[in-house]
Amino acid sequence: MLRRRFFRRLLYAFCASALGWLLLKGPYGAAVSWVAQGLTRMVSFSTAPVLEAQGNHVVIGRRDFRADSGWLQLSLLQVHANILPFFALGFALASSRSSRFRVLKAFAWLAGAHVVSLVAEAQWFYASQLGAWSVANYSESSRALWGVLRFFFNLAVPYALPIVLVFWAVPEETATLLGLPHTTLRRTTS
Repeated sequence: MLRRRFFRRLLYAFCASALGWLLLKGPYGAAVSWVAQGLTRMVSFSTAPVLEAQGNHVVIGRRDFRADSGWLQLSLLQVHANILPFFALGFALASSRSSRFRVLKAFAWLAGAHVVSLVAEAQWFYASQLGAWSVANYSESSRALWGVLRFFFNLAVPYALPIVLVFWAVPEETATLLGLPHTTLRRTTS
């Protein structure tokens, strides 16, 4: 009975999540790009890095280079498409107002991961794809570090983080659905 109800709620939650994502992906991508640009400039100690949202893409480059120098165009959809399964699972499992609020709080972590993913992508581009400038301005270890972070944020985070965050936000509902033993968590109000 519980699983049947879950799958029905999952269908409705997925449809609502897809509609919300389709309506808000443009402004969300622009906001994530803008915050990532600010963080990239903080990490670089320069105002030259540019992360500019253009439709469903973000263009990564530097202002201190010629206009015909290398720019990276990255699909924003591959960065934040994991919002869809996150909200679908989260709201299908959330059975109360407080658990829905916990799902929204977990979304803040997912949004932060989207920003850090773009920062890692930009820093990897600067550290390894700009030829002699990259070699002159980034050490071998920093190029390796940004490469590992890019790899991590391109593989592990898009697929695993939404599921982990949903399980973290609604542990009782998840344990009940999976048939796992769980302890009742006491939530106290101050």
